[in-house]
Amino acid sequence: LPLVSLNGYVNKDSGFFGMFAIPKTVPEEKMKRLLELMDYGASDEGSDLASFGIKGTHYTEENGVKTVTEQAKKDIVAQQALGQVFIKYDKYLRAYRSGMPNDMLERNKKIIDEREKVSVPDPSTGLYSETNVTAGTELRKKIQDTKTKVILGKVPMSDWDDYVNKLKSDPDMLKITEEINASYAKRQEG
Repeated sequence: LPLVSLNGYVNKDSGFFGMFAIPKTVPEEKMKRLLELMDYGASDEGSDLASFGIKGTHYTEENGVKTVTEQAKKDIVAQQALGQVFIKYDKYLRAYRSGMPNDMLERNKKIIDEREKVSVPDPSTGLYSETNVTAGTELRKKIQDTKTKVILGKVPMSDWDDYVNKLKSDPDMLKITEEINASYAKRQEG
């Protein structure tokens, strides 16, 4: 089994890191220009520019391994800056960091390949609930707050059990569950 598993379960990445939204109030022509920019950022050229800067100025590349230069550090070129906005899909993205030795990169790629063989996708990815959009954030905050209080010992474990039982009849939680189940059923239909 891969290095990270829980009772034999290995989580599969969703294949996306978030999303961007363009308000309906943005004029169509401007929206098209924004989408062109996002498409460029997802290309090899745009993604490399955002994450590593200009080849020969901000990084060198040997055998596919990019090494940052001092100029990149001065110009604050980093995967953690624009590379978080403009990035192409690469299944080995988490395997690599600038300046990493090639043997470590290859080891990390093998780990990813092994995990891929046994990983299971999250079946909830892509399911939609309108109630979750409007009430889910507050519910998740209350759930996390209760967990934190129990973990820190500020309240007894029985408070968690009581809260879980309360959630079972919470109207928003019931509606979210109903809508998520309907979304899942619709996806299964095809």
